Amino acid sequence: TDSLQQQVWFWAAEWLYDQARFKEAESYALKALEKYHPSNPEKADCLNTLGCIYVRLGDFKQAATYAKQSVEIEVREGDHDRISSSMNTLAGIYMAGYQAKEAEQIILQALDHAEQADNPARKAIIMGMASEIYHALGNDTIALPFAEQAYEIEKQLGRESKMIVRLSIA
Repeated sequence: TDSLQQQVWFWAAEWLYDQARFKEAESYALKALEKYHPSNPEKADCLNTLGCIYVRLGDFKQAATYAKQSVEIEVREGDHDRISSSMNTLAGIYMAGYQAKEAEQIILQALDHAEQADNPARKAIIMGMASEIYHALGNDTIALPFAEQAYEIEKQLGRESKMIVRLSIA
């Protein structure tokens, strides 16, 4: 019963988040979080969702707390693709909270994990975030090559809508 409740509440939180009903999403995500067994690696998804919810609610400190816990679980599990994704979320939270310097170290680690995962789409996303971070830090000489590389990856993948996003960064 607990695992069924946990899944229903988690997916309700995801749906509510997509509907921009962030306070309700928070409530369901917190209920779901209580039902996860501490060693369940899927708990990272719920923590990540809570991180995103708290960004939308403007509580960047709480958002980072949940995102860090998600990263810790992903690191323990050792899946480089998921580690890079969670680190990208954490870096995005720091960017949203005007802490680009903190985001820099995290996004570089995320890029290392994306390289190891050999997932070009993930790498393009992370390079796009790296470009945004370096732009926020006032270092466009580093930001531009990240945006250009992200654009080239998206072009090779045939993802035209993503290419446009990468161009907007450049």
